[in-house]
Amino acid sequence: MKQDPTTQALCAALNPHFYQLADEVKVCMMLLQVNELDNSALDELAWQLHVDWYDAHADIEVKRQLIKNAIKVYRYRGTPYAIEQVIEDYFDDGEVEEWFEYGGDPYYFRVITSNTAVIGELAD
Repeated sequence: MKQDPTTQALCAALNPHFYQLADEVKVCMMLLQVNELDNSALDELAWQLHVDWYDAHADIEVKRQLIKNAIKVYRYRGTPYAIEQVIEDYFDDGEVEEWFEYGGDPYYFRVITSNTAVIGELAD
């Protein structure tokens, strides 16, 4: 069977897919252990998952929360809910006011939070 050209062609065609699947299983295993991962592993996982709003300089617990909620944020991306989820991950509380709720310019929003740590550079 090893010498059969059809079997060899089938194996050659499927091999890259099996390697990709193995890589995806590794990511899933890392997601299950996100609470035990260190900073560098969290940074790598966020890169693999394309967590665009991830900050490598954030506190380790914030990083873990961002990764845990990444799939949910992607599912609702482009909605106020997704923005509020990221705000909550970073600042513990907050809400989005859309432009028509506060009389702003179309397609803009503002973030309201009671977190006193959000001052200066963070508020920009």
